[in-house]
Amino acid sequence: MNSALKFIQGSTIIGSSFLIMNQLRQKGNSQAQAEGNQTGSNSKNHFFGAYSNIPHIEKRHRGGEDAWIISSNLLAVADGVGGWNRKGVDPGIFARELCSHVTQVFQEHRNGTDGQNAKRIVDINLTEVLVEGVKRTKAMGTSTFVLASIDDDGESKIQGLNLGDSAYMIVRPDPHQEQGFELIFRSKEQQYRFNYPYQCGTNYDPPHHADRQEHDIKHNDVVILGTDGVFDNLFHDQIFQCLKPEINYSNPDHPINHFNMTDPQSASNCIANTAEKFSYDKTWDSPFSKGARAAGRNRETGGKDDDITVIVAQIKLPKIF
Repeated sequence: MNSALKFIQGSTIIGSSFLIMNQLRQKGNSQAQAEGNQTGSNSKNHFFGAYSNIPHIEKRHRGGEDAWIISSNLLAVADGVGGWNRKGVDPGIFARELCSHVTQVFQEHRNGTDGQNAKRIVDINLTEVLVEGVKRTKAMGTSTFVLASIDDDGESKIQGLNLGDSAYMIVRPDPHQEQGFELIFRSKEQQYRFNYPYQCGTNYDPPHHADRQEHDIKHNDVVILGTDGVFDNLFHDQIFQCLKPEINYSNPDHPINHFNMTDPQSASNCIANTAEKFSYDKTWDSPFSKGARAAGRNRETGGKDDDITVIVAQIKLPKIF
């Protein structure tokens, strides 16, 4: 499994399993944690968290087909659509290039380069960012896409965007809830029909129809972004079970520390490993199996084996204190 904990102000990871494996070979390290660094103090609003990636066992030799973006202000996961393999095309190449261009376009909007006027993050339209990122991507293929951004100065809001059958969710630690969390939001899947998701790229219209949302958030809310390899195999309560051991519920008199997430890496690793376990369980009545039956498909039980990528990030709003 590839994983890293890294939210240093101004840093960005544009990731793929293939790229990380090559970096580790060059460095002679055996653990993907070599790419991870825990953030220090940060006086601006930011994400603090970690990612985990487990490529499908049959795709590991080429790094799988997922890619991701991880920084203090921008998170994303891209799931290259596997149907392109039948045409001799590796969709992971498309997903990785797309993530690179989305990061570039986002920074151009933010910094006022390439003819753009500088914008606050809260004013950056994520749909426009994705549309332009797709336009610049030359590799053949398609991908679903999930994106989240946080304004680093003042606004207690995050922007979210979903295209396809990956997803993001926002949860709030709450010791009064049996599972330890209140579900604030869960994005809806976009599908032409069951297991045929909205996607962007070759032979598809620009993704103006992506679902873009704005969310009011609180300090120490948690956002989870995942490919369908996560959400096809796990229900919400299983995700909460991975998050709960990493939340400090014991500091009510110190609100800036109350509900701190102690180890986002452990939480993301737990979600990824649990999703992989159930993806190969033929007796598991998974969300994918339930969805298949609801769509009239002849499927009894079983998980869905797939690439798995998840980002777990706690929202930090230090300026509200």
